[in-house]
Amino acid sequence: MFRLYNARKLIACLLPACLVVLVVYASRLQSLQIKPVYDNSTVEIALIDAADLLAAVEPTPEPPPPEPEPPVIEPVVIEPPKPKPVVKPRPPAPKPVVVKQTIAPPAPAAPAPVAPTASPAAVVASAPPKPAVSNPAPSNATQESAYTVALRRELEKHKQYPSGREASLQRPHGDVVIWLEVDRSGNVLNSGIESKAPNMLLNRAAQTSLRRVEKVSPFPSEAFSGKDKQRFTATFSYNVE
Repeated sequence: MFRLYNARKLIACLLPACLVVLVVYASRLQSLQIKPVYDNSTVEIALIDAADLLAAVEPTPEPPPPEPEPPVIEPVVIEPPKPKPVVKPRPPAPKPVVVKQTIAPPAPAAPAPVAPTASPAAVVASAPPKPAVSNPAPSNATQESAYTVALRRELEKHKQYPSGREASLQRPHGDVVIWLEVDRSGNVLNSGIESKAPNMLLNRAAQTSLRRVEKVSPFPSEAFSGKDKQRFTATFSYNVE
């Protein structure tokens, strides 16, 4: 009894296992049973002649394709060449008749009465004295304008284009407006840039060109109203060649 008591758990596990084995075995037996199935439908058998069967199987010959119609050749109508119009030559224009007209020589005129000649002393006394012709002196505005143009030409000779590898790669172009203050002797007192270009290389080149200008042509004696110094502006135009 003591052994049965100790094996109670094992016995409890064996009972469900046996039940599972029985269920599986019963299901396999049901699946292995083969039940015959009988078809009770009626079957009709028709007897057909073999010639009719072969005639039904043989393909019918296709009709031959229609023959192509011959092309229609249209007659070519050749038009005769049109006669060229005959150009009749125009009759030559009649030459104008030149009528020569004889002009009679003029009759000799009657000699005019000779007036009494006056003495040389009287002629000299009656003639008014002629004023002396003198060249007018140029005005101050003309002298100032001419000096400004000459100064800008002189500054153009000192203009220097930017050099170096960076300038050769960029090839800048533009305008730089410069200014300079000059005394009557032509000495440059001060200079600078009034309007810069977008490229800094051009501004540096213009500044370097101004530093080289130390003296220019002196003022005309009567220009600029006797001022000791005058301020001028010029434009350095840098164009890519």
